[in-house]
Amino acid sequence: MYKPFTKNIFEAALRSGTASEILKGLNENLHYAFEFQPGAGEADFAQALAEVLRSEPLILLHVDLDMVTGPEHLAKTISRAAVGGFSGDIKKIGSMLKKLIPTVGAKIVMGKTETPYIDFEYGTDAMKLLGNLLNAPEMMGMEVDRRSVILWKGFGRIKGILGDEGLRIFIEKTRGHAITSHVMTGNGIAAVAGKIQGRMQNQVRVIDASSLTPKNSVLDYIRSEFQSAKLDIPEKLVPEIHELADGLIEQIQRLGKSILQVYSGGGRLTADTLDAAVEKITRN
Repeated sequence: MYKPFTKNIFEAALRSGTASEILKGLNENLHYAFEFQPGAGEADFAQALAEVLRSEPLILLHVDLDMVTGPEHLAKTISRAAVGGFSGDIKKIGSMLKKLIPTVGAKIVMGKTETPYIDFEYGTDAMKLLGNLLNAPEMMGMEVDRRSVILWKGFGRIKGILGDEGLRIFIEKTRGHAITSHVMTGNGIAAVAGKIQGRMQNQVRVIDASSLTPKNSVLDYIRSEFQSAKLDIPEKLVPEIHELADGLIEQIQRLGKSILQVYSGGGRLTADTLDAAVEKITRN
């Protein structure tokens, strides 16, 4: 059963032609930095874009930095994303391991229900290990003659995770990639993202993510979600919801769900319903 205000608004944005533009750029060795305000739907965008990229003849490593705690943790996260990029092909993963990290105690862990992943012994030189693993997408692409893409969600945390020395290694490695593109999402990421382009001018395309969801599209989204819930909403309330949420997708979704929770039924939604929904959010 469809639950209103869970729809990914960026699926439509990508279908509008944005996806083909991004793919064209990736095939021309460009990188992308999508600047998101907090609450503007970064997670939904990363999910929608990952689905697009998985359907293309690319190797995709989807790395979520939001919960990564440091260089060792990042190394494990990248390694698991690499397994996903090779669709769990143990032979190819093993070959890549031997080439990248011949002296590190690494093993492939075969879970009963989860995708196989690479595990490392803690206590190794995390920066050296990470530097080697940053070359994994490039080697994976060469292995099967395809371009690779790393989708970095939460890229605004990269410097805090790596520190100055780790960030220097990251920039050095990514600048040297020939068949790997980096797609970064996050808040305040333009300066660091721009450093990976090296001497190739305009290789990193910085995009204000709000351009993906112009106001009219967001208003249509609000209307359609209430229609999906089979609820009649007065037109004047649609822009009010947008304004109350500052146009931020995650806040609109939260407010929309709250409206549905406080709605008592028996007619159209009203301004009183909206007020009650805002009060419910404020109390929580």
